[in-house]
Amino acid sequence: MSWQHHRKLTTRQIFTLLMAGTIFCLIMPHRMTARFDSFGAQAISPFTKFLRNVALPARQTLRQQGLSTLSLKDIQNLQQEYVSLKYQNVNLQQALNQKNNQIDQLTHLKQIHGMDRLHYVMARVTGSDSDSKHQSLKLDQGTHQFIQPGQLVICHTPPQSPLTADRNTNNQIYSMAVVGRISQENLGPRTSCIQLLNDPGFYMPVVIVPGPNRNENFTAQGFLQGRGLKEMTAQFEVKRVPSTYNIEPGDAVLIHAPNILPIDMVAGIIKDRTYDEKTAIEWKIQNIQPALNFNDLQEVYVIVNPQTSDSPNKN
Repeated sequence: MSWQHHRKLTTRQIFTLLMAGTIFCLIMPHRMTARFDSFGAQAISPFTKFLRNVALPARQTLRQQGLSTLSLKDIQNLQQEYVSLKYQNVNLQQALNQKNNQIDQLTHLKQIHGMDRLHYVMARVTGSDSDSKHQSLKLDQGTHQFIQPGQLVICHTPPQSPLTADRNTNNQIYSMAVVGRISQENLGPRTSCIQLLNDPGFYMPVVIVPGPNRNENFTAQGFLQGRGLKEMTAQFEVKRVPSTYNIEPGDAVLIHAPNILPIDMVAGIIKDRTYDEKTAIEWKIQNIQPALNFNDLQEVYVIVNPQTSDSPNKN
């Protein structure tokens, strides 16, 4: 019998034995197969433990060899990249928080009575364009967003503002403040400027209402005009207010533009007033605390509704 014939017989015998064993396992009771499974697991367990103990050191050796191939410069580059990614993550988190704050502000703006009827564009303040004769701020939005000269610009009053420190924060006239209006200077597709309330050329109707701690109820009409800067503080005055009204410190100066604003919005709070010596029948109101610090503004809202000019002629 040749070697090949002997090999064929051996292979056939092994196959026959495997088939017989398989059939035997199929007809074997479940209790006996469970014992065989347990015996098989115990028999194979030492081999698997041996292979695991061999594989783990080999893996650690390969990892160490991989690190050893990195130069000191490569490691430093990886560390710098890690720090850079860490700072990028922080910046992205801050940007996300800013966007969430914008959403909260827009939601609050919509909740104010009548403001849901307004169309407005949120714009970021990109810098100051003020000089000795003009007081203005630059914005990153322009005619592509339907911004035009004369449109009013408003902003939320900050929570730490003295206007809300001793007042009911739910009072609508103190929750928003007027910043100014869009000027014709530097108006472009994606740029514009705000003529601030304290610009000497700013002139607009206002009303004065009693402070919240007073029991009186009146509405005194007048006109606000800017007076520039004094000791880094915005200055403006209110003219043509009849002295028949009992104006007191703490009363609010509100921008009155019914063709644009559904409600009057605060411009500042009167700190002091005197009688106008020239007329003797009008108040001289030049000491007014602005509702906003224009130097701290970062984002504002430009009201882009169709409107007519509420700015009267000085003459």
